[in-house]
Parts: sequence; structure tokens; C-alpha cells
Amino acid sequence: VRLENENTINYRLYFGGVAVPQPVGLFRIAAASLPTLPAFYSNSGYVPALVREFVIGKEYNNLTDVQKVKAKSLHKIEINRANELGIVPFGDASYANNCFYEQDGNFLTRAVLIDFGFWGIKR
Repeated sequence: VRLENENTINYRLYFGGVAVPQPVGLFRIAAASLPTLPAFYSNSGYVPALVREFVIGKEYNNLTDVQKVKAKSLHKIEINRANELGIVPFGDASYANNCFYEQDGNFLTRAVLIDFGFWGIKR
């Protein structure tokens, strides 16, 4: 259920204009095709997977101190956009390290939010 929620949030954010990876959908991946697998999947034969666009960007921990200041403001812009859509970020969403940062040269241009596992939708 949590992965389905994350997929729904990803779609709403993407089509609402928030910087997130383009969603592809939920799929089942054969457990036998994976080299390592958590024990709780071993009996099911498959692993659920949320498939999205591959994002090229830097992680927060790999940014310079100057870039981290900019990263926090870019992250806040996207979180505010999500809030405007009625999406409620929870958990680690408030941390600027929970996204990738696109850049042009040494300048950060956009924060791409990537983790919506504990987010919700205002009713």
C-alpha cells in the first residue's frame, strides 16, 4: 500500500508541475533476477518496484557549503509547490538531502524531489 501511495503522490506532483522524476508505474520484478534480496520477499517470487525517470543530479552531501545554501532554497520551492497541490510532506521530506540537485556548471538549477513514502494528500 505504501508503494502505491508513493506512486500516486509522484504522479500528482509530476503532473502538477513539481520537480520530480517522471513516473512510469508500479511493476513486479522477478525475485530470481535480483542478486540480493531482503528475506521477506523470498517466498513471494517477486518484488514490487516503483519505476521512474532516471535523474542525473548531485546528492546534498556532495555539494559545497555554498551550494548547500542554494540547495535548501531550491528544495523549499518544490516543497511549497507540493503543499499548494494539497500534498502533505511528512517524515524526512523537510531535509534538503532527500532529493537530487541538477546543475549547470557549478550552479544548482533545480531540486528534484525523490522520496514520497510517508507523504499524504489533503482530503
